[in-house]
Amino acid sequence: MGRPRKTADPLTHRLQVLVTDAELAAIDDWMFSRRVIGRSEALRQLVARGLTVPDEAPAPPPKKRHAPAAEPTKPAPKRKAKA
Repeated sequence: MGRPRKTADPLTHRLQVLVTDAELAAIDDWMFSRRVIGRSEALRQLVARGLTVPDEAPAPPPKKRHAPAAEPTKPAPKRKAKA
């Protein structure tokens, strides 16, 4: 196990995060440049920093993955031609 944390707040919640190769490399670079021990601690510090940044603009709404299926339309009834 890693070193015990020197904070009063116990770690009680576990999160799983999926990241791209580029994001993982950026996290590792940040972690090594600051001599942070472990990715978990690096992510906790990055999240803490990110939560202190004021929002400049609201986040855009998430993109829809699938468009809702259109309901089929019934064809108009055929009318008989007048003779």
